Amino acid sequence: MKERFSYKLRQDLSCVKNKIKFKCCRIMFLTQDKMVMFESYHGKRCGDSVKAIYDAMILDDTFRDYTFVWAFTDPKAHEELAGNPRTILVKIGTPEYFRYYAASRFWINNVSVPDYFTPGRHQVYIETWHGTPLKRLGCDIETDSDPRQSKERMHKRYRKKGKKVSRFLSPSPYYSEKIASAFGLNSKQKKAFVNCGLPRNDVLFHFTEEDQAIVRQKLGI
Repeated sequence: MKERFSYKLRQDLSCVKNKIKFKCCRIMFLTQDKMVMFESYHGKRCGDSVKAIYDAMILDDTFRDYTFVWAFTDPKAHEELAGNPRTILVKIGTPEYFRYYAASRFWINNVSVPDYFTPGRHQVYIETWHGTPLKRLGCDIETDSDPRQSKERMHKRYRKKGKKVSRFLSPSPYYSEKIASAFGLNSKQKKAFVNCGLPRNDVLFHFTEEDQAIVRQKLGI
């Protein structure tokens, strides 16, 4: 109980501090219509549907004058992305991290943005999530077994997360049902689902024999 209270206190204080920082950035920096913020797996990796969307936008002439911002815990580990002159890398937690989230018109994430970020009315938050839930998640968790937070607190946080999302990308009705339940979405919020499949799977529909040969060569098959 003491551990849970201590965790809650630290988390709440940090969240309040960061909310203030973000609100200040929202006042100081106007939303840039042609700026996109990317973050996957809390900045630990560059992958999944977030990377697939980025790759598609880089190649699409429609977005030739857009600026792309990637947030990482270790930007130096992903310097190859900076080879594109329109791509900026920022470190999570830095002033630039807050500034670019405040300025970006679009947010693309696969886990959910930090609790202290709330999109403004001119911003669009696209949540791809990172797979179909095959376990209880968020508001569907019935046990009070997390030593850091109570079941009620977890449910409250997930409902808040769900309210922030502009669009959920969905690969199936089952996925939509489980994600809607996990995030405690109401009937109006459930309209945020876009039944388009997961972008990370698009490559599988265009995989050629040459692509297969390259993979086999890399794996030594």
